[in-house]
Amino acid sequence: MRHRRDRQQRWHAAVVGTIVALALASPAAAQLAAQPGAEPAAQPADVRESFNAADWAGHTVLEVAVTIAGEATVDPRWVSLVETPPGSQLSLVDLRTTLLHFFNTGMFQAVDATIAPVGNAGGIRVTYRLTPAHTVSGLAFRGDLGLDAGELRRIVVDRFGAQPAPGRAEAAAEVLTAQLTAHGFVQARVTTAIETDARGRSTMRFDIAAGRRARVGRVSIDAEGLPARVRSELDVKTGEIYDRPDIERQLDAARTRLRRDGHYEASALVRPTPAGTSPAGDPLVDVAITIVPGPLVTLRFEGDPIPEARRAELVPVAREASVDEDLLEDSLRRIEQFLYQQGHWKAEVGYRRDATPGGLAVTFTVAAGEVFRIGRIDVEGIRALTATEIATVLLASPGDLFVESTVDSQTAARSSISDSMRMSR
Repeated sequence: MRHRRDRQQRWHAAVVGTIVALALASPAAAQLAAQPGAEPAAQPADVRESFNAADWAGHTVLEVAVTIAGEATVDPRWVSLVETPPGSQLSLVDLRTTLLHFFNTGMFQAVDATIAPVGNAGGIRVTYRLTPAHTVSGLAFRGDLGLDAGELRRIVVDRFGAQPAPGRAEAAAEVLTAQLTAHGFVQARVTTAIETDARGRSTMRFDIAAGRRARVGRVSIDAEGLPARVRSELDVKTGEIYDRPDIERQLDAARTRLRRDGHYEASALVRPTPAGTSPAGDPLVDVAITIVPGPLVTLRFEGDPIPEARRAELVPVAREASVDEDLLEDSLRRIEQFLYQQGHWKAEVGYRRDATPGGLAVTFTVAAGEVFRIGRIDVEGIRALTATEIATVLLASPGDLFVESTVDSQTAARSSISDSMRMSR
């Protein structure tokens, strides 16, 4: 954060001279262009050099400017994204990173940079030129849609918003194609165009040719050790409409059932493979399903009891679908904190993992110990507070459960108030 502030202060120190210098930019100034047309999370490979960038590497940056639609700006939102501040040696990595910072805000449909010499000592001026993204006012879907128009609209809006920038049209078309493919329209084609009416309102139009819907070809299920009742719930049959989201929902249900039964590390996946066409001309997709139940985990508690209603919260192996060491260590600490809050000041908790014929047993050993309560409360040292004032801070009373963390926090609060009142008196 301090490094970013230092860069911003140096940027502001040079900004006045930079804005003046904008009018003096040489027509021959080198350009570095970046106009990614897909996802905002562009990669450095999307930054294309239209000159020999190595010629400028290492030169001292004397002036930096940011322009939006041709107008210079010193808005901190954009200044803070610059990785090539005045006084730095130009790094092409920093230059491209800055371009990507701007583009990834989603506010600009195009970004580029110009580099021009300044003076005779090898210094340079870097100008970042940003073209604002123009939004569209509507979405339109035409042709053989395959899916309901409302569903297609939801897909676009969820990913790109209700008014996506025109520059996101191709990316939106790719997302729609992927979703249609997942729902069985494996030959779907989606093209897009921006239409602007006489009032200047723009509509992003998608022309869709969904094609014939695929059917399931061969089905193979690799599920060694899978309980019969879970396998019987899988309903993927040859000849039916291929719909990957539906298959994924079935696998989610299988994972949920397995984890509920104690197979906390169960996994399930589907691998579709194109398989030609049926005699009726429908595309075929072979479906390979792999389900790994994982070990049957038995969770046990020995020693002093832990309430049944709290066990899933304190030891969330089912929710996290894991029994790794980090999770078990965290669970141990949660159990300790739970016991401390009940007044078991000296509670001790441990756990062990034991192989069983059916899988794995995780056993937590709990030694809660006796319950501690507060006896007498003594306040020693210089008293800046009256007994009444102390009582309003130390909410504990003799006979209350002794919870060390609570007493510590109340003692710290008393000390802070005491110092404040001592200074004011």
